[in-house]
Amino acid sequence: MILPGSERWPQNIFREARTQILLWYAGLFLLLGSLAIPAFRWVLFQRIDERVRGDLLEQMTGFQAHQQENNLGDIPALISDFILTTLPEDENYFIFFLGNRFYTSSPKALPVEIQPETRLVQFLAAQREAIQGEQVSDNPAIQNLIYVVEPIRSVQGQVVGTFIGIHTTAGERQEAIEGTIVFAEVLAGTIAIAFFLSWWISGWVLAPVRSLTATAQEISEEDLERRLIVGGRGEMATLALTFNAMLDRLQALIVSQRNFISDASHELRTPITIVRGHLELMGDDPEEQQEAIAIAMDELDRLECMVEEMSLLAKAQRPDFVRPGVISLSEFMSGLGTKAKLLGERQWCLELGREALVRIDAQRLTEAMLNLIQNAIEHTQPGDTIAIGSLVSDRSVMFWVRDTGIGIAPEHQQRIFQRFVRIGKSTSHARGAGLGLPIVQAIAEAHGGSVAVQSQLGVGSTFTITIPYACETPSRARRAGSERNR
Repeated sequence: MILPGSERWPQNIFREARTQILLWYAGLFLLLGSLAIPAFRWVLFQRIDERVRGDLLEQMTGFQAHQQENNLGDIPALISDFILTTLPEDENYFIFFLGNRFYTSSPKALPVEIQPETRLVQFLAAQREAIQGEQVSDNPAIQNLIYVVEPIRSVQGQVVGTFIGIHTTAGERQEAIEGTIVFAEVLAGTIAIAFFLSWWISGWVLAPVRSLTATAQEISEEDLERRLIVGGRGEMATLALTFNAMLDRLQALIVSQRNFISDASHELRTPITIVRGHLELMGDDPEEQQEAIAIAMDELDRLECMVEEMSLLAKAQRPDFVRPGVISLSEFMSGLGTKAKLLGERQWCLELGREALVRIDAQRLTEAMLNLIQNAIEHTQPGDTIAIGSLVSDRSVMFWVRDTGIGIAPEHQQRIFQRFVRIGKSTSHARGAGLGLPIVQAIAEAHGGSVAVQSQLGVGSTFTITIPYACETPSRARRAGSERNR
């Protein structure tokens, strides 16, 4: 992000997320305002018209009450008295007819549109029932005419005249329009002020995003220690925490990759150096040549094994590294015991728990168990005991390899699962490069489980692979199998 004060800031201000968001909001407010202002004017007109009708009806009711209170039979005197005591509101006009003839009005001067001889007034004067309504005028100085009509009755109840109340809407509607214009101006000014204030406030709110961008730009493979400062709560704090956690994982991955490359380079360099050295020093003696070739082939075999193990560890990150299937635990362990006996002359012991159907990748787990078995062989002598077993619980299954070998010191028990780490001396020639136990750990974790070790120097070691949620009842397995066959 380019901050204010830089040379390119004016050109990039409209590219900022906060500016674009606020522009969308401003456009939305302008759109809603363009709809709200006419609606506001219409509602205001309706309210004015309702108030005017109310005023006209109230004054007409006052005329009737005046007639009843004074019990006047002299209608002309009643009208004159009402006109003297009642002042019409602005733009209100009272017109009185006696019989079918115009009698008087208040005020005396009437607009052209409501002169006594006009068609509208003549129509209203002829009414014998109370009515009210509205008529549109072509004169902009008049606009609409709102009227109410009340027949004037004598003491005997006979209709002797007509009381017409008319209001011209031009004046009050003009005031309403002026008020609407003022409202629109205030609204536009408020939106403009709110827009700029929001722009600056949003810059403060989005400061973690800018900090995230700056931190991301400053991070390199050589500098992985930078982190965002987390303050407060909410989405921005969550974003900062998530970004820091991502950096922690990235740093761990890069460090692990860097260490892996360094260790792999060192481990690969050794057999290459040995092969090259023997080939360079190889003379013409056939026996010497055969010895050099044998050593070179042995180192190349070890190099090939190392590459295969490294490739296997790389595949462990793929989602299809393990492909679990339902197998019989007893059959799996029996086959594993048969293979183990071919690897070395030891006192073999197979310890089986109850029979169960388990969901595992038999090929991968066999590979992990054989690595543990080979590790046990390398650290035991003929006559030592190596036990292979399994145990099923309600929510997991455990596999273990236990030996009576030399054991592992407590300070080394966590390091043995690191790549290219070899602890102590084995009792046989170890061809591995310290990747066997990391492979075991990768296979266990790919199953959602873990591997652990318990060891005591001079007593032996026990390696345990625990795979959670691996148990299945026979009926559940049959149901899962039938679903796969559909």
